[in-house]
Amino acid sequence: MTIIIIIVLILAIVFGPGLWVKRVLEKYSLPADRYAGTGAQLARHLLNKHGLEDVAVERTPEGDHYDPQAKAVRLTDDKFDGKSLTAITVAAHEVGHALQDSDGYTPLRVRGQLVRASRWVEKLGAGVLLVSPFIGILTRVPYLSLKCRTVFDEVAEKCSSKSPRACVISAWCRCPVGAKERTTLTRSG
Repeated sequence: MTIIIIIVLILAIVFGPGLWVKRVLEKYSLPADRYAGTGAQLARHLLNKHGLEDVAVERTPEGDHYDPQAKAVRLTDDKFDGKSLTAITVAAHEVGHALQDSDGYTPLRVRGQLVRASRWVEKLGAGVLLVSPFIGILTRVPYLSLKCRTVFDEVAEKCSSKSPRACVISAWCRCPVGAKERTTLTRSG
């Protein structure tokens, strides 16, 4: 029971804030015409006011973010054209990242470096997930390993010398992964 409570608490700590933010953003996305300007217009105004005319404000389907390499604030359609409190808030938030970048804010730079460095790990992980079922099959099938093949050859010899009735013999062998497997060989003759 204690473990279940701990798991629920950990899940609440990990996922709770994200769910709360999502709920608040949905709540304040209406009315859609709360303000005179759009999220894109506010972002452009704030960037210009802080001397960041070279930072672009772009529309994207990939989610709201600031791209430090391209020097662009990217907003989804609902934030780019939206006049709700959510659209204005998200646009201001992304402009805040542009300001951090222009000031050389160390945590933002470190985060960017970590993201770039972890891309190869993501690709490696995808490759491992793709190959792992095949590796699992190869290491779990006893007759594919040499140690097991020797045992099966002995079992097959014993079966062939017996009467024509069905011959069922169980053999234990240690496979390359170190797991014991019980295999039944049936021969009818």
